Amino acid sequence: MSPALLIAAALVPQAAAPPPQRGEPVALVGATVVDGTDRPPISDAVVVIRDGRIEAVGRAADVAVPRGARRLDLTGHTIIPGLVDLHVHLSAVPAVRPAPFGPDDLAAFLAAGVTSLRSAGDATPWIFELQRDLAAGRRVGPRLVAVGPMFTAPGGHPAGTWLRGNPEAAAVFARQMTDPDSARAEVRRLVAAGAGAIKAVYDSGDARTPFGYLPRLDSVVLAAIVAEARARGVRSLVHWQNVRELPTILAIGPDELEHVPVGPLPDSLVRAIADRRIAVTPTAAAFAGFLQPRVLDLLLANVRRLAAAGVTLLVGSDAPLGPAFGGGVHAELELLVRAGLTPQRAIQAATRDAARALGIADLGTITPGQRADLVALGADPLAGIAGVRDVRLVLLDGGEVYRAPPR
Repeated sequence: MSPALLIAAALVPQAAAPPPQRGEPVALVGATVVDGTDRPPISDAVVVIRDGRIEAVGRAADVAVPRGARRLDLTGHTIIPGLVDLHVHLSAVPAVRPAPFGPDDLAAFLAAGVTSLRSAGDATPWIFELQRDLAAGRRVGPRLVAVGPMFTAPGGHPAGTWLRGNPEAAAVFARQMTDPDSARAEVRRLVAAGAGAIKAVYDSGDARTPFGYLPRLDSVVLAAIVAEARARGVRSLVHWQNVRELPTILAIGPDELEHVPVGPLPDSLVRAIADRRIAVTPTAAAFAGFLQPRVLDLLLANVRRLAAAGVTLLVGSDAPLGPAFGGGVHAELELLVRAGLTPQRAIQAATRDAARALGIADLGTITPGQRADLVALGADPLAGIAGVRDVRLVLLDGGEVYRAPPR
């Protein structure tokens, strides 16, 4: 058991069970398991955990509880894999409240069943220090994949939007680039510092926003960033909003698109996203708080068409720039279902598929050999996706990090 989980036990609202000893099996019994794959739910299930990994899972009639195992009766619950939020900005807290980022923010993710994060644009070197602290157990919270600063044009988003007039902040949140060789070198520096993905902004803004039109990266610079990220073995993410700029982005071929616009997506571009196997993180929850309902429906219509074309959709909340830490994932899942995804498919977007986007092969499903990141819900999320909000117990690498107070 890592030091993080030992510390986390003290944060659980109701007294947590002592962490299992090395080699000691733990058996979760009686629950229904929604395992993050395409398989149907497993009722009256047994999940055996040993040394932080799933050893066995199946119906009670098929899986024996090991002798001496610690049993946890979860009858009446549904177990899903730990949720992943692929789009947060942990260092953006000052933009939405005066209090600094702190332990309560990390605890909010765990209480929502979020066991892994990707922070998609943050101040450096702070975000890499936090990533190291979480990995070493010096701080308690979800596992973190940090992106670091965003690549943009001089004066482009975010330097020319929510960081306008604050060059000191822009210097740590963004890398304002005009030269492809310099951009490649900066990608190499960030990956060496700990970046698990690279994010670029290709967005010229809109006259209807408070910031108007914005400078945009040269496409040659964007292509250099994407190519260097691929050469370094990390994923490339592109923030965008204007449909007219999408063909250029698709020709360059990043791994993921961040956000979905309200303007109609031509069928040819929807097919191109699917054909190039570019994943999309809609972050609809970030827009739901300020878009008029009819405009939000336009955004969700684009999500529906992407899903119908076979595009891999991923879950990211954009918290705290809109939704709250932790609960933003629940809101995003509900919006994906509203856009036409089944609850099972939406859960996969926040578990199996999101884990693949993190590049963590042994995460995201409840299958033998996987990390035991598990969430026990007091409701059936397949009967109604809002059931993901009823988090009763959370395990991270097999250790209990959250237990809800008794009802």
